[in-house]
Amino acid sequence: MMRKCLKLLLITCTCSTFADDVIEEPDLLSEEWPEEFFVDGSDEMLSGSGVVINESNHSILDFISVKLKGDLAYSDTLTLARGNLRVLSEGAALDNSYLKVDLQFNYFNAKDDLLLEGPSDEYTIKINDLWLQYSKNSCNVKLGRQGFFWGNVEGARAIDIVAPLDLTEPLLTDFSSIRRSQDIISANCFYKSFDVELFVLPKPLLDRYTARQTLQFEQLEDAFKAEWGGRITQHAQGLDLSFYYGRFFGNTPKPIIDLNALVPIGIYVEKFELVGAGLVYAIDRLLLELEMSYLKELAFYSEESISNYDYLLNKQLEERLELALGLEYTTTSNHMLSSGIWFYEYENDPLISSYLDTYVLNASWSKQFLNDDLSLSALVLWQKQPELYQLTFMAGLLMNDYWSTSVAITFQDINNDEIGSGISNELSDWVVQLSMIYQF
Repeated sequence: MMRKCLKLLLITCTCSTFADDVIEEPDLLSEEWPEEFFVDGSDEMLSGSGVVINESNHSILDFISVKLKGDLAYSDTLTLARGNLRVLSEGAALDNSYLKVDLQFNYFNAKDDLLLEGPSDEYTIKINDLWLQYSKNSCNVKLGRQGFFWGNVEGARAIDIVAPLDLTEPLLTDFSSIRRSQDIISANCFYKSFDVELFVLPKPLLDRYTARQTLQFEQLEDAFKAEWGGRITQHAQGLDLSFYYGRFFGNTPKPIIDLNALVPIGIYVEKFELVGAGLVYAIDRLLLELEMSYLKELAFYSEESISNYDYLLNKQLEERLELALGLEYTTTSNHMLSSGIWFYEYENDPLISSYLDTYVLNASWSKQFLNDDLSLSALVLWQKQPELYQLTFMAGLLMNDYWSTSVAITFQDINNDEIGSGISNELSDWVVQLSMIYQF
């Protein structure tokens, strides 16, 4: 890939040099104007006859962006050592259509703790975006691999449950960076003050925890059927009111426990029905957000037949209500402030199906300085049960047109006693992460 990019870059530079030698720009102060001249530096050229001629000298690199990134992070309990190459392209492929491609080629060093399995390095391919959108009148259809944010309150999953998490990506200060892309068919239509959205996921995915997805996870994903949902929103001045409905599988697998040995022997998720409502109210620069959802479990799904597990046969299907509140505020000096809180039930003892009321609170800030060359951001996350505290401060610097760097410092304190979670029960640590990016 790098050789091809360098060849394309060399060809483009050679063509540009040749063009500079052939085309002579007119002297704007001279009284003798050439018969042909360019207008406003655009691709439109006026001839002596007044006819507009379009001559495009675009190369393929005008439509492709390549980004190289290296990440290093260190703490007493966690080490990240990885790099990736991203190829991005987007534009109008056909009339009334738009195409976006974002491919990411990852390299995980063997010392990267999130690799977890095996002593060797790992190479993976991640498709962040590969979709085509077609628009006709007031409707559009979007098909392909894409991220999907369903709801309004960032960091809360009362409504935003469609996209699973990719925890191989550090959280840092942006929740969208850990949202996993999926194959989705979606359609939107606008009629007067209404907006209607429908979507189908032919092959739903689970949360990702390691670079090498385990066989159990893949087998469970193969057992899934399609997910689907819809939303209708009415827009008014300073007010949006939305209603949601869908049928989904849980994104986070739970352990199946051997009732005799009391050890995990498999994983499962619940299939459930969701009915929800959301409200967004704008007051000048302030957005107030409210989301409520009712979730009814319909069945349990595992990588094998449910009849093989006494644990699932004896487990009761549950119903629950969840609530999320959020706000977003932009100051007159462009400080971006946001906060959200999500109230839900946590299964603290799966053996007796015991649940506790808990919540997750987050708050973030971001601002750009020095003509947008310096960006600062911060995120604080507090989860009541299981106990989790996390604070991250991040600084990014654009050094020139090609090079940029970022530094993030994170403090986290985790206390998790869930059976089979795969996460250390007690963890309190500082993490420092350095990233270097080269983009052309």
